[in-house]
Order: sequence, then C-alpha cells, then structure tokens
Amino acid sequence: MSVELRRARNRQMLIFLLVCVGMVTLMGRLYYWQIVRGDSLAQVAANEHIQNQILNAPRGVVYDAREHLLATNVVRDDVYIEPIQFSADHGSDIFQSALEKLVSTLHRILPSVSEEILYKDFNLELQTVRIASRIDPAQSAQLRSLQLPNIFLEPRTWRIYPGGSLAAQVLGYVQQDDQKSVGVYGIERQYDQLLAGRPGS
Repeated sequence: MSVELRRARNRQMLIFLLVCVGMVTLMGRLYYWQIVRGDSLAQVAANEHIQNQILNAPRGVVYDAREHLLATNVVRDDVYIEPIQFSADHGSDIFQSALEKLVSTLHRILPSVSEEILYKDFNLELQTVRIASRIDPAQSAQLRSLQLPNIFLEPRTWRIYPGGSLAAQVLGYVQQDDQKSVGVYGIERQYDQLLAGRPGS
C-alpha cells in the first residue's frame, strides 16, 4: 500500500471518528435535555404561560324566614374598546371607513352610546376604554355573535334587590366597584364578612 493511500485512509478514519464523537455528544445532550431535564423544563415553560388571577367570590344571597328572595346577584357585561390596537390593525387608508362601519354597528346595538362619543373614544391614545356598563343579555349576545374587532366584553356581578325598596332600611345596600362589593348599611353591612365570601384564584 502506497504512502499516499495510507494517509488518505487515515484521514478518512479520523474524519469518521470525529463525526462519531460529535454524534455521540449530540445524542448525549439530547438525552440530557429531553429525558433527564424534560419534566422540569416543561414545568418552567408552563409557568411562563400561567398567571395567578384573583377571582372574587359572588356575594351571598339573602332570604327572609319564608325563603323569599331579598337580595341576589346578576351577571352583566361591560363593553370595552381597544383604540390603540384598532389604529394599529387598520392603516391610515382604511382607518376612517373601518371606524365608521364599527361605530355604526356599535351604536345600533348600544343606542345609549352616541356615535360622537364612540368616535372620540376610538381616537384616544389608550389601550382600553369602557364604553358601556351592565348591558342587557340580548345586547351581549349580539356583540358576541358579531365578533367585532377590538371589542371585548367583561362580565361583572351586580347586586340587585327583587323587592325593590321593600325592607330597604333593614337590608341596606352595597357599594360596588370593579374589584369587589362592600356592605355599607343594614344586613349587608352587619353580615358583610359572611356575605362577601372568600376570593379564589
């Protein structure tokens, strides 16, 4: 065997060994990340997408001695728009026509919200703006079915008294905001801690 042929074969063998070592190293690293560390890395990835959100408990229901309903809760939607996102999604050439169409549709479903106010709200430099509160379930159903861009509904719980002013002095009332309701008078205040319940997450 000539010297040149022997050298060529040695080079081939060296290259083959280097490739084998590289493949074994790569397989070892894959085994380590996929098998040995797989579960822990999957948990880390899952934690990146999970947010802990406080969920307020619905306020307790009040009955009289004969089990007549005196105070309860209803869920109604608030309507929000996303002005900045709407501007980003629609270029300057189609912005006005898209806005006119959306405002017209919203005003038709929510006649209490004027078109003038809607135009003003959509031109605000804000992420979100609430345009309506406690809308009727029929209006909520219409908006959900249309799936309008940059419009979303947020359900909120509201306290109602089926008897109206009946026993209002005894029942009292609650003060509500976006986060919780607090009893400020009568039974609502006296048993506020019991009626408020415990928030979950």
